[in-house]
Amino acid sequence: MENLIAHEIAHQWFGNSATESDWEHLWLSEGFATYFTSLYLEYKYGETEMNKQLKKERERVIKFHHLVKLPVVDTITTDLMQLLNPNAYQKGAWILHMLRNKLGDTTFWNGIKHYYKKFEFKNATTNDFIMAMEETCGYDLNDFMDPWLRETGHPMLRIETKTKGRSTCIRIVQE
Repeated sequence: MENLIAHEIAHQWFGNSATESDWEHLWLSEGFATYFTSLYLEYKYGETEMNKQLKKERERVIKFHHLVKLPVVDTITTDLMQLLNPNAYQKGAWILHMLRNKLGDTTFWNGIKHYYKKFEFKNATTNDFIMAMEETCGYDLNDFMDPWLRETGHPMLRIETKTKGRSTCIRIVQE
């Protein structure tokens, strides 16, 4: 129940104030509430506990993708209850976590604050969120965000390694 309570409190204090403009942007409330639940676990129990939660969420996303091939920003599904799925919750949370790792904590949290202030007591779209984050970080995030949000599945990664003596260089390219 602790995770559920944390999730619903996140809705009360964040998602119900700056919320999505339409169902296709559902991840803006459910992904945030799910990710904020993981952040609560990190705060209360430590990073290891948060990582356990993120691993479970990743497994749900992968399992869901084997059954349903739809993007997070889903403009196809007409049965709105079908949008309450791991894409909106768990994959949305993962997108936020990856964005946090890409931008760094300070820039990420400044972006979240900027987004919240800009859309407090208003509705927002996915593009509104991305623009608010871009205004904070100072560069275009579409190449990073679009594959995760608007394409089905997961971006493909190309991993290259070069070993020279006792050193190994690893290069990961998102295609």
